[in-house]
Amino acid sequence: MLSLQYLVKFKSCVHKRRLLASNPAPSSFRPCRLMSSNESTTFLGRLSKLASILTSSTSQIDPSSTISCAVFMPDSSRAAPLRDEEVITVGGGCFWCVEACLSRVKGVRSAISGYAGGNVKTPTYEQVCSGRTGHTEVVRVTFDPNVISARELYGMFFSCHDPTTLNRQGHDIGSQYRSAVYCHSPLQLRVVQEVINYVESEKLYGDKPVVTEVKMTSSDDINYPDEAPDASQASSKFNLPAQVGRLGLPFFPAEGYHQGYFGENPGQGYCVAVVSPKVTKFRKQFLQFLKEDA
Repeated sequence: MLSLQYLVKFKSCVHKRRLLASNPAPSSFRPCRLMSSNESTTFLGRLSKLASILTSSTSQIDPSSTISCAVFMPDSSRAAPLRDEEVITVGGGCFWCVEACLSRVKGVRSAISGYAGGNVKTPTYEQVCSGRTGHTEVVRVTFDPNVISARELYGMFFSCHDPTTLNRQGHDIGSQYRSAVYCHSPLQLRVVQEVINYVESEKLYGDKPVVTEVKMTSSDDINYPDEAPDASQASSKFNLPAQVGRLGLPFFPAEGYHQGYFGENPGQGYCVAVVSPKVTKFRKQFLQFLKEDA
């Protein structure tokens, strides 16, 4: 059986990924260690705590806030959303994993793997894997806010990856695997910070701070109107950074073979060892939010 370390060692480029299912692992590699029963219970317990943010009532939101709760509260009686379609852009390690999880959520119309945060306008996968372009692997999620909210999706996103590990997720190491949220409106920025504050205050990942890169998307990308008070005026109340950077270049879709990769290649080595376990946990955690065929 291939070890997880061996599988991930050869994940950094396409032709090496194709070797995963057939090449035997060198004898020097040890089999991956499974979590003990106690470790598994602790991990799932932390995810359960994070899930509570998705079912909180509107009464828990400061009534003096001018943010529209309709945008991110799971309340069937809420007012109509500001738009019929919205996008978020998030990165949490390998985009195969994030896309495989979030694409299963009710209301999600598409989940496109791609690259963002770098300095090359049309990067290739090989360029991004080199770590020299500054990009991170991200997923652009288009969804119906009448069905699922950005707040709910952000909560799920922070559950399906570890936002406290800098430039890595598990054995996937490099700046292209950094945790990132690129916001399309000031409102998204405020909601993301609320979720991050919750993760840290509840110590969902212990005492480790969240290192997720949070920036506004490029001015050439999809951007929504300023639906909330100026961020600088609300920074003390919502703990927003005094200055939030903006990406210089817009999101760029990844190559076609990356799209829906787990669905098309469930038996591929990396998918079996890494993606499938994440999807299984995601299903258990958020079953009520998932599509019937997910």
